[in-house]
This record gives sequence, C-alpha cells and structure tokens, in this order.
Amino acid sequence: FVPAPDSSETTAVKLEFGAGKLILKPNAPEGLVAGSASYNVDGLGPEITTGGGEVRIKQEPYEFKLGGLPNVNQVENTWELSFGTQPVELEIRAGAFDGEFELGGMALENLNVFSGASSLEAHFSTPNLTSMSELHFTTGASSAKLYELANANFSLMKFEGGAGDYTLDFSGTLQRDATVEIDAALSNVKVVVPDGTPTTLRLESN
Repeated sequence: FVPAPDSSETTAVKLEFGAGKLILKPNAPEGLVAGSASYNVDGLGPEITTGGGEVRIKQEPYEFKLGGLPNVNQVENTWELSFGTQPVELEIRAGAFDGEFELGGMALENLNVFSGASSLEAHFSTPNLTSMSELHFTTGASSAKLYELANANFSLMKFEGGAGDYTLDFSGTLQRDATVEIDAALSNVKVVVPDGTPTTLRLESN
C-alpha cells in the first residue's frame, strides 16, 4: 500500500519487475497504489521507496544460493497492483513476464513500457481520467495485444517491437487528434481502426 500524495501534483510511479506475472488494474480501495505480491522464492519480494514526487516499486535481482538454480516451472512470482485516481506518470520496466493490464479508469499523464520477451494483453476499457502526453511501448520478441487505445487519450504513441505478434486496436472514444508511430521489423502487426475514425496512413519500408 502506497498512500496518496498530499497534493494534487502528478506522481512518477516506476515499476521494475523481473520474470513472472504482472497484473495492473484501476480502483484501488485506498491510496495511490495498493496490491499484493506472491512468491515462493526468498528474494523475489518487492522493495518500495518514495520521495521527491516519485514512487519506485522494485524487484531486486535475485542471487540464487549455491546448489543450483530452481526449476523455473516451480517458481511463482505474481504482482497484482491497483491504482487510485490520482494523476501519475507510469513507467514499467519488465523482463520475461506475462501481463494483464486494465488501464482504463486511471489518470495516466504518461505511460512508458519497456519489456523483454513477454506476453501482454492490455485494455483501456474506459477512458483515461486525464489527457496523456505520450504512450511509449518498447518490447523485444514478444506477443502484445493492446485494446481500446483511443480511450488512452494520448497526443503521441510510439510502438517499437522486435520479432513478434502484435495487435493495436484503436477502438474507444477519440477525443482529439493523435499521432501514432509504429516500428516493428520482422513482425506480424495487426492494426484495427474503427469505421468512421478519420485516419491518414503512411507506410515506410527499408
């Protein structure tokens, strides 16, 4: 549990997550961020630091004890975090993880996601509670499905993907003009734009 800031100023929230399952959703029962972490290997628990308008929730790199690595199929590591309605700039840095994100109903002024080989499904099922300057998503060889992106209410979206399978669905309520830049080499990219959404498309290839 991370309490809400005393003022209405934007808080920078930085999540640093290794391997496992990461679940994000709105409607925290109280505070800025609330949730739980479950794991079965000592050293995988999150460390929370606050100060200077920033909250960092970090998983320390784990140094396995002598005797060999555990069977990765037997390692459990799950974070389930809920966010309140205070304005935040959210940055996520994650390794090989499975992600389930429901980002609708949060107040995201910026969103930056940097991940390794991962599998992610993210939704903006309801509109962002504020306007977003930039949505920046960078990933390695992975699978990512991003839905209802118009509800994110961003001015600029940058998507950079390695070899992978990606779906970018721009359904939702478009409140203003926006620019989307997609750079995904050697990938299968599906872009969904609803009927009636004015769109200018430009393709470039090397």
